Amino acid sequence: MVSLYSFLEKQMHVLCKRLEKTNKFPISVTDLKGDGVVRSKIYLSKMAGISFDSNGMNGHWSNIIKLNKVRNQIVHEEDFVKRSDDPKNPSQIEKIVISSNGLSFALGNQIKVEREYIDCSIDTIEAFLTELYEQTL
Repeated sequence: MVSLYSFLEKQMHVLCKRLEKTNKFPISVTDLKGDGVVRSKIYLSKMAGISFDSNGMNGHWSNIIKLNKVRNQIVHEEDFVKRSDDPKNPSQIEKIVISSNGLSFALGNQIKVEREYIDCSIDTIEAFLTELYEQTL
């Protein structure tokens, strides 16, 4: 799952660099603040005029942001989630785990990632990149 997200991040960055070179944009994606896919999204939106609100892109982007949060939890917190004391007020990551097919909690506080979530993530990334490339070419 972490590799999938890294693939997405790399593909978006490469697309930004390609568009910069092809269109001779005066600003590089690396000139912008932010990290990873968010920085690339800003660049693609502002410099290349890509719409992230059309043709299902908004839904894909929403899923990618959730994937980012799961990825960050796995990478930076070793998949451990500090659970909320109030079950009626779960944290953002808890809400994502609870509402996502193929994600659950194991051993109480660790995120368990099942094949279903990985397959869904692959489908989301594929659809997102396909639409992204269709808008740029």
